[in-house]
Amino acid sequence: MAEKKSEKTEDKLKINEIFDKLDTIVKEMEDPSLPLEESFEHYTEGLKLLKQCSESIESIEKQIEVLDTGMNK
Repeated sequence: MAEKKSEKTEDKLKINEIFDKLDTIVKEMEDPSLPLEESFEHYTEGLKLLKQCSESIESIEKQIEVLDTGMNK
């Protein structure tokens, strides 16, 4: 089971990588010559990245809560 968790971790991007990708997407979308279809694709990709980032942050927050609870006993 540890291998499955390890594989999942490798598949997911790190938070700073997500921010870098989002920054690139925003810069590309600011180009007025970008076709509408590509803008929509970038928007969709950005939403997926934001969801992944949110899930990563929630996971980290839960880990911190567990550690904090353990240290306050």
